[in-house]
Amino acid sequence: MAVLRSLGQLSPSFVTLVVFAEDIVSESQFKLLRAADAEQIAQHVYDLQVYDGATNISAALNKLGKYASTEVGTGNLLGLLFSDGFNNWGEVTVAEYVKLPPLYAITASPAADFATLKRVSAKTGGLFFNLAAVPPESVIAEARVPARPRFSHACDIVGRRLAEAFPATPAVITPPFVVMGRIPETNREEEITLHFFFPSTSSTFARMYRVPRPQATPSGAESEIRANPILARLWAQKQTEELSNFYPDNEQTRQKIVSLARRYQFVTPQTSLIVLETLEQYLKHHIEPPESLPDVHREYFLRIEEQKTRDSEKCCQKSARIVDMWRRRLFWFNTMYDGTTPEQSQIVLPSFL
Repeated sequence: MAVLRSLGQLSPSFVTLVVFAEDIVSESQFKLLRAADAEQIAQHVYDLQVYDGATNISAALNKLGKYASTEVGTGNLLGLLFSDGFNNWGEVTVAEYVKLPPLYAITASPAADFATLKRVSAKTGGLFFNLAAVPPESVIAEARVPARPRFSHACDIVGRRLAEAFPATPAVITPPFVVMGRIPETNREEEITLHFFFPSTSSTFARMYRVPRPQATPSGAESEIRANPILARLWAQKQTEELSNFYPDNEQTRQKIVSLARRYQFVTPQTSLIVLETLEQYLKHHIEPPESLPDVHREYFLRIEEQKTRDSEKCCQKSARIVDMWRRRLFWFNTMYDGTTPEQSQIVLPSFL
């Protein structure tokens, strides 16, 4: 409510309030000429009685797109999405995110689907606000800033694309803004061109940056990690952010994140970090030492093979004891209680013994 009561600070000429559940429920327009008008909007929302059996965020985004189609080029349209982000009416899909005005996703619920809200706001060039962590005034302050350009996720290196560049989707430019990617093997200075555009308009521009000639490093992914561990880890973290914010939260995505975190050694919501210092600790937790510790790495596998040999011998000994116990049990079962003992040949043993 505090955000709604402060809408007058944005100086809009009118506000369209769209209520949605599985589809658009209602639309109401308000003139916003004075502070009392903002209070009227807040009171209208307070008096709403909507029984939300489902949530279709796509319906709200497509409605925003229709408003944007009549305001193209003005650059003065923005959207405020008040939602917990739980979309249970299919996937959140919009035909062309780039044509939507900046959307500021706002929630105060600690149990909200932050990933969906971040994804939707980022794709439109807006921002996500968790009112449990930031004051409502920050939403208004950010919305008053003129529309920022967006990175169009296109990186060119003298006519070819930068490999595995992140962000890989359109992203709003907020400092510090970082683009990371893998430059193909080269021994010369490269020129990288980044492309940008303004939301809700057709304005685009590009910036060219020179990348110094890299130092000679061994080829191969593992060699690159050892040569530039910090850069490699930052690149992997950027890719992990992309997976967390813009890809479905399913087993395939989680496995990709876990694989990156284990390979580049950093913490994610799906992984944790354990510090091991001795060979015994690596053996205790069954964790392979990194190749950067060659002696420990080699000794680890020697000890693992020795342990496998001991386990195999132990298993054979246990099997032999079981067979012996079974033979004794059969002998007892076939013992005659009149004082005589049947011939050993009369004891029938299973074929596997």
